[in-house]
Amino acid sequence: TIELLSHIKSPFTWHYYGEGHLIEELKALAKTKLPEGSYIFHGQCKREEIFALYKSAGISAMIHTSELEGIPVSLMEAASFGIPIIACDTCGVGEITNSHTGILLPLDFNIAQTAAHIETFCREKGNTIEFRNSVKKYCSEFFNIKLNATRTAKRLKELSQT
Repeated sequence: TIELLSHIKSPFTWHYYGEGHLIEELKALAKTKLPEGSYIFHGQCKREEIFALYKSAGISAMIHTSELEGIPVSLMEAASFGIPIIACDTCGVGEITNSHTGILLPLDFNIAQTAAHIETFCREKGNTIEFRNSVKKYCSEFFNIKLNATRTAKRLKELSQT
């Protein structure tokens, strides 16, 4: 993600949540590759703190460049706030990242071209209230536990009757 962000020409602020054994290396890389003041390492925090940022800060996009994921809860949470998703096409990520929610990147994406594409997307389509509502609606329709539980129960009932 840092390498990708290093090619973004527009001003931005990257918010990073979490820790781990490589956090110091990540901070050092950000310091050498990203403009000063363009990133914030929040460390471990409660979900409510992240949600407060999602509600108040006008987040342009959730960028997730992991090469091995299921369907990250972080993407579902961001989408539930109408935040567009930009993520790599790995495992189940494509179930939530699509033309209704953002940009699904190939695993072998070209960094410079993708950075330019992200800038255009965030400035134009991803920044509209219509698109953000589309993201929220998609998340509500396909990642709502109550709806999914009801659909699953109905389908299991149908299967048991055949």
